[in-house]
Amino acid sequence: MPIELVQATNLNAIAEQEYATEKNKVKTTTLDSCIGVSVRIGDEFRVIHLVLFAIYKPAKASDADPFFNETDAQAVFNLMDQFRQDKTADKFDEVLIFGNVEFWSDSQSQGIRDAYAKLVELLQSKNTEGHFKDDDDGKGEYSLEIKDDALKATNLS
Repeated sequence: MPIELVQATNLNAIAEQEYATEKNKVKTTTLDSCIGVSVRIGDEFRVIHLVLFAIYKPAKASDADPFFNETDAQAVFNLMDQFRQDKTADKFDEVLIFGNVEFWSDSQSQGIRDAYAKLVELLQSKNTEGHFKDDDDGKGEYSLEIKDDALKATNLS
């Protein structure tokens, strides 16, 4: 069962496993071991507050690996790609991953590294070449907005 992602109800506090589609500035709650995953098409973007240790509904079996995995990477990509399809765009204009990126990409867990690599591969497959960034700005609350025709994530901590 893939990770459960839900529409955020507060654009000034996008919490773990929540996503938002917006034209204006949004803010996340604290990204501890989390990352923000965002895509932009024109003057609108979608962002997900992605958690490493997820809550699954229905719950996984007690012996199942609770960490972000390749099935979850596909589910995240599907949500982002639905945004692209809804906008009738051939590609994302831009992809930005921010927060604790190295915690995922350089994890001691091969499964987490593989899942992160899968997510990046999937996002890049539908992205405009040369417009992919993964910025490791560490733990903190973030604001995200389109500034000068580009996604800008700012660590507010």
